[in-house]
Amino acid sequence: MKKKLFRILLVFTLVITGIIGASWIGVIAQENNLTYYEGISFPGQNINTEVSDIQITDIKCIQMNDQEFKEKVAELWGDEAAAKAVRVDKDIDLNTGEPLYVLNPTSVTAQNWCGYWLQNNNIYGVIGWFNARQCTGTDARDATWIGIGGASANNLLQTGIDMSLMEAWVEALPGGPQYLFSVDQNDEIHASIGYSFDRPGYWYVSILDQTTWDGWGGYISYNPERYACWIIETPYKNPWHTSQYHIGSFGTVSLDNCAWWGDELEYHDINWDGEGGTLYKITEHTLNNEWLSASAIGADGESFSIIKN
Repeated sequence: MKKKLFRILLVFTLVITGIIGASWIGVIAQENNLTYYEGISFPGQNINTEVSDIQITDIKCIQMNDQEFKEKVAELWGDEAAAKAVRVDKDIDLNTGEPLYVLNPTSVTAQNWCGYWLQNNNIYGVIGWFNARQCTGTDARDATWIGIGGASANNLLQTGIDMSLMEAWVEALPGGPQYLFSVDQNDEIHASIGYSFDRPGYWYVSILDQTTWDGWGGYISYNPERYACWIIETPYKNPWHTSQYHIGSFGTVSLDNCAWWGDELEYHDINWDGEGGTLYKITEHTLNNEWLSASAIGADGESFSIIKN
C-alpha cells in the first residue's frame, strides 16, 4: 500500500442533528488516505436530541430460510461452519421496543460508545468476531455489536450481544433491540451486516455463535448511512440522555476479523487505504465518570481489544 506523509490538521467537530454543539477537535495525523483522531473529552457537551429526529418507519424483516442461512454462513465463515450452524427460528418486529443504544458520537470521545467507527461513502457491508463477556455490577449494562450507520440518532442497523442479559439481538433504530437467542461466557460470536444486491432495498443481518452453533439471519428493509461500527456501548436509561447505566466488569473483549466491503465486494481491513474515509478511535467517558478504552488496531489491520479503565 502506498504510504503518504503525515499531515497535522485541525478541523471543526460536525454539528449533526444537534447532538453535540460546535467544538474543536484535534486531528493528529493523516496517513493512507485515512484521517486518524485522538480521543479528546467534551465535558460540556449538550445532549438533548430526541429519538425522533429521523423518521424511518415500517421496517420489514424477512427471516432467512434454512438454505439461505446455510449459504450465508458458508459465504461469510466457510463450509465447515455452515455444516454445523443451526438456524434459530425467530420472527421479530423491528418497529417496536424502546431503543437502548441511541446516541451516536460525532466526536472522538463519546458518553456511550467505545471502539472504531469508519466513515466511507462506499460501505456496503461490515463483519467482525468477538468473545462474549458478561458484564456484572450494580446497575450495569453494556453491549458489544457491529453495525452500519450512526451519524444520526435514528439511522443505525446493528447486531451483537447484550452483555447483561447474555442474549444476541438485532436492532434497527428508531426501534428497540429484538432478542434472538442466548449466549454463554466466552462464546465466539461472528456477526455481519451487508447490502443484499439480489434483494434491492434490503440489508442482510447474520449472527452466529460459533461455540454452540446457534445463529439467526434475516433481510431488513433499511437505508443506513455509510459508517461501519465495531463498538462496546453503555446505554442511556431515557431518550433525553440524562441518566446512564454503569459500565460493568467484564474483563477484556477482543474483536477480530473486523472488516468492511464496498460495492466491489472485496473485504478491506478497518484501516485499509484504498478508498479513503475518516476513521474514528472512540473513547467512552460516561455520565457516571467511567471510562472505556480501545487498543490500537493490531498489525493485521483487523483486530483490537476494549477494556474498562
